[in-house]
Amino acid sequence: MTEESIMESNSRKRSTRSTRNTISKTQVNVNEKESSKNKYEPEQDGQPKKVEPESKFESTFDIIVLGSGGGPLETDCSGYLVKAAQSSWEDGIIALEGGSGIGALASILSNASPSDLFKGLDFPPSYNTPVLQAAHVFSYLACYLITHAHLDHVGSLIMLSGSVPSKYTEHTQPPTTSLPTPSTASTSDIQSIPSKNKPSHPRPHVYGTRKTLEQLSQAYQGGLWPELGSWVPDREGDTSTEEDNHIIHNDENGTNAIANVNHKSKRRKTNRNNIKSSSEERYIVNGPNGTVEGTEENLNSCLLFSPLSTECVHRPLHPTLPISLLTYPVVHGCTSKHTYESSAMFIRYDPSAITRTPPSSSHPSPSQTITNGSGPSSKSNSNKPKKGKEFLFFGDVESSYRKKGEEEVDLKRGKEAQELNKQIWKEAAKSWSEDRLCGIFIECSYDSSRPAHLMFGHLSPPSVYHELQTLAELITTKSEKRPLEGLKVFIIHIKDALVPHPTGKTARQIIMSELNELEEKGQLGVEFVETKRGDRIGEPSFKLYIVEAHLRESDSHIIQFGTFPRSGCDDQPVTCITKKSSTRRQGVFVKQIHWSC
Repeated sequence: MTEESIMESNSRKRSTRSTRNTISKTQVNVNEKESSKNKYEPEQDGQPKKVEPESKFESTFDIIVLGSGGGPLETDCSGYLVKAAQSSWEDGIIALEGGSGIGALASILSNASPSDLFKGLDFPPSYNTPVLQAAHVFSYLACYLITHAHLDHVGSLIMLSGSVPSKYTEHTQPPTTSLPTPSTASTSDIQSIPSKNKPSHPRPHVYGTRKTLEQLSQAYQGGLWPELGSWVPDREGDTSTEEDNHIIHNDENGTNAIANVNHKSKRRKTNRNNIKSSSEERYIVNGPNGTVEGTEENLNSCLLFSPLSTECVHRPLHPTLPISLLTYPVVHGCTSKHTYESSAMFIRYDPSAITRTPPSSSHPSPSQTITNGSGPSSKSNSNKPKKGKEFLFFGDVESSYRKKGEEEVDLKRGKEAQELNKQIWKEAAKSWSEDRLCGIFIECSYDSSRPAHLMFGHLSPPSVYHELQTLAELITTKSEKRPLEGLKVFIIHIKDALVPHPTGKTARQIIMSELNELEEKGQLGVEFVETKRGDRIGEPSFKLYIVEAHLRESDSHIIQFGTFPRSGCDDQPVTCITKKSSTRRQGVFVKQIHWSC
């Protein structure tokens, strides 16, 4: 086949395809922040050679979406499993939000291969059902990270309390009928016997702001759920006061206030000076800023509330994880008494945050090369993500944006939201300018038709775009056009409609369409990604397969590729730019695999 006939045939294909799915400017423009190059390989035996170029897209995090909805469906609530891409799953998993959990994962694994979703994690042969496979994954849970205490963000966490599965242990002999007595037990036997100074069950930490954890702890007072939670002891240098921590308001009899003060008093007595010495080894609790000694109270619990600092500095999250955290408070509507607080978090890949050897021994990972918390060994890999890469994750959040005619609705709270959000965007602007910010997860609960007085502290497409414009205005190194070129914005917390829309579209379709229309007009350069239950975010955005590359022999065959929206991108034509000419030629096709962060 001649070059002319091939090009003519390819042109007809593109013409037919364009009637079904028009390619936006975002699809065909070269993304300077995420570009890869590959030399075109000429035809062999008259057939173009299929080439899979080496990707330069090195992900920093692996994220499994257990649920991304904002209700009202209990089957799709906020829940994400997160780890550093350079760590193994066995090194520890962060459950970012706890609305969806082990049940949601079991449902996902009913239709997905566990080895594909959790690459590198070995599943024991006996764990041969979706429920057992989900339990095996959750046995590596290191901690929860919660933005606020609403049920769609903590429901699964509460129900799993007391049932977090233990790590799999291969039994080489039948179990004994009775436990050995201390006088006859070996050292290994003694380690397996529960004692008052060592818990006998997994007890993950729950990290959140103090206000968030105070609210969550109300579920563990015996009425709503058993008393399974306790607090890590306060550490030296904790300057928070009773007034700062008090978030429960008095009822007519003052009952709630009394219960709250008594609970705090009991917890505040639990410090280093009050922990009794013992001949046995003391149990060490892993707090957000280091290790602290355990107490009788928290040894008997099934999870540990570990307050996060809201000081403007990154702090290590968990001793075995290469993750540091920077937390900001945000406004999320109000109760009848006060403004309700949620939070936003910069989650950073930081190998120096590890202060203790990760639990994985059979699956070596880069995190195991950490020495004295000083980072990886001198053995370097140029393909590894850079230290300091981070993503910004918003809990439910409110904006100062009000559409025309609604400027006075909740004006005071709108100003409060503007002040708090701007602090976050200043940090995000700095992170973006320093090439550290690799993505933003932000809610968009309702479409633009929702009136302001019924937003309940949430965002719509216009308010999301308003917030991104605030970020763009703060970029000091921005270009005149498209200051956020290449920034991925993962849309979460969309509330599914329970009545049909006149257009026949779903809430997700309407919201994503409105966001893309705003970007088409605003040209910030952002790329909106609809986040769906069952997604794996972490591998390169796509793999490239050169199916037909019809370039002139005189052209240098260096080709640049951009990134593309999720929907309808399989087998989409991509613009090729040749080195010796600015001529753009169609003919390279992409096959999407996963989105990266």
